[in-house]
Order: sequence, then structure tokens, then C-alpha cells
Amino acid sequence: MVFNDTKVVPARLFFKKETGALIEILCLNPDFPADYAQSFASKKSCIWSVVIGNAKKWKGGFVYFFSDSASDGLNFRAELVEKGVLTLAQLVEKMSLNPARILGIKAGALLPGMPADVLIADISQE
Repeated sequence: MVFNDTKVVPARLFFKKETGALIEILCLNPDFPADYAQSFASKKSCIWSVVIGNAKKWKGGFVYFFSDSASDGLNFRAELVEKGVLTLAQLVEKMSLNPARILGIKAGALLPGMPADVLIADISQE
């Protein structure tokens, strides 16, 4: 049995379209600026590679972030820039290797003394 004790950066955001449709966005990695610290500190705009839940409902335009807490002061929007498809290898890299690099965790090799970083997925399921 393998236990994963890595830290997780909150990257799952919920947005709503003006129609009320819920759009879930999982941020994978920043594209511009490519540096995580710069993207997190950005007060204007930045571009991220993301996985979109309920993507069929989002044909384009803006969606608006919503929070359960009215006091958190968060107010931002997202715009669909380009739709594309990641290969399985790209998805695994963006969801495991990139976060490990951000957090300074040695990962990416199954070797003695290294943390076990294993993903098991049934790619025949959607």
C-alpha cells in the first residue's frame, strides 16, 4: 500500500455563467506569467492551463467566481481563451509533477529512497 502525504495547493474554483450554469475549473499550471509566484500575485490577468468541469455549458465568454463566504473579498472572472485536449501524459505531468516542483518535493522517479508518487487511472472511463 502506498500513502501520499504531499501538500495540496487549492486549485479548484467554482464559477457561474450569467445563465446560472455552474462551471468548475481545476487550475493545472500558469502559462503567462509562467512563474507560479508571479501568477498568484497578479492583480490584472494571467493565463492558466486548466481542466474544465461542465465544459459543454461553456461555449465562450466570461464566467464569474462565486464563494460561499461573502467576507473573503474575492471577485474575479475567467474567460475561455482556447479549448484543447491534453494527452494522458500531459495531464499526469500537470497534476503531479508540476505541483511537486512548486512545493519542492522530489518526485518523478520510482526509486529506492524517493517518495512514491503513483497514479492509477482507468482511462477507459470518462
